[in-house]
This record gives sequence, structure tokens and C-alpha cells, in this order.
Amino acid sequence: KLTDCTFSLKRAVLHAQASDIATHLHTSLGRAVAHTLGYVPPELLGRPKGMIWVGPHSDIYAFGKLCWYLLTEHPDFRPDREPAWEHWRPIVEACTEWTLEKRIDSFGGVLGRLAEIPGAGNIIDRIEDEAQAHQLNEYTTKLEENPQHIDALLGGSAVYEQQQKLDEAIEDLGRAIEIDPRNAHLYRRRANLHVRHEDFEPALSDLNRALGLEPGHMETLAQRGYALSRLRRYDDAIRDLDEVLRQNPRDEHALFDRGNAYFCKGEYQKAIEDYGAVIRLDPQNLWAFGNRGKCYMNLGESEKALTELNQLLKLDPVNLKGLQDRGNVYSDLGEHEKAIEDFTKALEVEPQHVGLYIERGLTRANANQHEEAIADFSKALELNPEHALTYMYRGNSYSDLNKIKEAIADMDRALELDTQLALAWYNRGNIHAHRGRVKRGPDDHPGAIEWGSRRTTAL
Repeated sequence: KLTDCTFSLKRAVLHAQASDIATHLHTSLGRAVAHTLGYVPPELLGRPKGMIWVGPHSDIYAFGKLCWYLLTEHPDFRPDREPAWEHWRPIVEACTEWTLEKRIDSFGGVLGRLAEIPGAGNIIDRIEDEAQAHQLNEYTTKLEENPQHIDALLGGSAVYEQQQKLDEAIEDLGRAIEIDPRNAHLYRRRANLHVRHEDFEPALSDLNRALGLEPGHMETLAQRGYALSRLRRYDDAIRDLDEVLRQNPRDEHALFDRGNAYFCKGEYQKAIEDYGAVIRLDPQNLWAFGNRGKCYMNLGESEKALTELNQLLKLDPVNLKGLQDRGNVYSDLGEHEKAIEDFTKALEVEPQHVGLYIERGLTRANANQHEEAIADFSKALELNPEHALTYMYRGNSYSDLNKIKEAIADMDRALELDTQLALAWYNRGNIHAHRGRVKRGPDDHPGAIEWGSRRTTAL
């Protein structure tokens, strides 16, 4: 019914049948058409409301009518035949709207609405599991009959990849490579799986083999550039990506990856240029706005960083990293309430994010909101009780509230977890000195000086 009632028949045939159904029922073509008239979209019958054109929305209309038939045994809605599944009615009605602008315009939209039905996720998972199991059984049978069946190995690898069983997927590709060791595509495909597995050395090895078979292959060069960057071989990564961009200056992914390599090298201005090129090609690229904002943050240009992060959050108001980064910029600018607001919104997106509790706690401490800061640090420690710095931060807030016993206990715990934490030694010395226990105070300060020369990053 889906094919018969949309594009398979000319409009003239449909019109002729609709104008005299009784007469045309005597012909086989007429009978075939008559059975589908109830499913024909109005734009094919020439009687729609609004703009008239035939397209994917026409298939959606026919699909909606077919759904009504399956649910109620009739293609049209009848109040006395309401389907048992109440969640279907608004979806099917949206599929069968006469006015085109009100009708769902693609099957992607239909699938999205179907996925929102309560319990649909479990059904979808079960169907996918059954389909994947069936495919794997087929591939296994073929391999039992012919262990050299490379298509079965590739098909099995693809199914394992869908199931997130990357080790099994890599194993099947390895067997395929043994059968066809001159196939560069197989090396690229296995390299992609290694990258997903965060195993960049074997990925690099596969990409080198692929380039040995197909020198100058742009996709492989781009992949190798990414892998090299993740291995912190930034200069080598940039050389590969330069070659890709020499051949195709508008390669958005290569520009982005090269921008990331420049960022990691600390060459922020070059990174800004590459991220800008990405944004010119794709004005909706959230990551390019976010990373360009981080470049400006590292350059100390907070206002420009805010401009970038505001644009990111305009495109995606609940972007976790965008809210977190903008909160940090506001905090650096001393706009503590705005920073706290952003961190709070980010925590609504990810309530178990330890770093956000710490950052909001630090901001509150800087705003002299020490009770609230202690609550944030305590939540962070509940999620990660082995984080030495958080004990030190909470100890500082206790100290500012003159809760000396609690402050010393937190400093002690911080130093148990990390004896090289110079600032904790220093702060504990100050707390003891503040209590008038001058003898112990100076004993802590030398520890701070000694470790400070080794762990400047702790400060």
C-alpha cells in the first residue's frame, strides 16, 4: 500500500479511478487502484489545503493511513474504534494532516515521535538485539562453511561494532587482513576501531600500513593526523593535516583537528584562525566556538572568550562544557553570581559532575559564601572521596569560618592523600600559627618550600 498509493501511479490514473469507482472496479487496474484510494495523500488527488507539492510528506500520509488500518481495521479515524494504544493517536494524526505544514515531513520525524512512546526504548533495544543476533548467526554459518569468507568477517565486525564489542570487531578485521593484506581500506577500518578504543599506537600502525599501500590518501592522512595529535606528536600531526588542507582547503574536520593540535602546543592564535575557518564553513559548529573561546581564555582575553561562549550557548543553551567554561570566565572576571548561575545550570545537566561542584565551591569561597562552598566541596568528596585538593579547599573555607578543628582535619587528610601538595603544607602551617601554636606552624612551612620547588603546578 505504501508504494501503490504514492509515486507508482500517475495522478491522471488516480483521478480517473476516483471519479468513477463503480465503472473502474470491472478492470484489474481499477480494482488495484480502488483498494488504495483510502491511503492516497490529498496532494496526489489534487485536493490538499495549502501549498501543493508531492514529496516525502506524501509517503508519511500513506504510512499514517496504513497505521490506522492496522490499529482499527479502517484507514480513517473513527471515534468508536479508538486504538488501544493511546500514544499512537497523536502520532498518526500528525502523519495524516491535510495541511502540509502541520504534517510530519520525514520518517526521521516519525521515528523520533515513536521513540518517545513510553516503553519504546525497551522494544527498540529488543528488536535491535534480535536483528544483530540473527545477522551474527548468518555470518557464523558462512564462516563455518568457508573460513576465508571475507564478507562474513566484515559483516560480523560491523555487528560487533554496533554492539560496542570493539575487541571482537577488531579480531574479525584482523582475520580479514590476514586474508587480504593488501587492502588499505581494512587497515583504515581497524584503525578507526582502535581510535574508538583509545588505543592510538596500534591505530597509528594500521594507518601507516594503509598509507604504504595508498600513499597520499587524504582520508588516511587526516585519520593519522588525529591519531598523532592524540599521541601528543603535534608537529607530526600538523604536517599530515597541512597536506590534507593543501589538497582540500575546505576540509572542516582537518581544520578542526589542526586547530586542536595548535591549541595543545599553546599556539593559540593559529588555533583561533583554524577554528574561525571551521565556523565560516559551519556556523553551527559548537565545538569550534567553544575551543576558540578557550583560546581567548588562555590568552587572557576574557571578553572575547565570553562572546564565543555566548554564541555556543545560544546554539545549545544546555551545553555542559559551554556552561562550565563560561562560568570559569565569569569567575575570573569576579562576576561570582553569574559564574554560580552557570555552574548550577551545568549541574542540572550533569548532577554527578565532581569538577562542577569544586568550581562552584571555589567561586562561592571567593564570594565569601563559605557555608555554601563547604556544601559543594562535601558533595564533591561524596562523589570522589580520594581527591586531596578538595579536602584542602574545604579546609580553607573552614579556616575562614574560624572552624579550626575541621580545617586542620581536612588539611591532614589532604596531606595523607598527597604528601607533595605544597599549598596544603603551607595552609596548615598558617592555621596552626593562627591558633597561636607557633612551634608547629613553621614545621609545616619548610615542607611547603621543599615540595613547592618540585610541584609548582599544585600552586
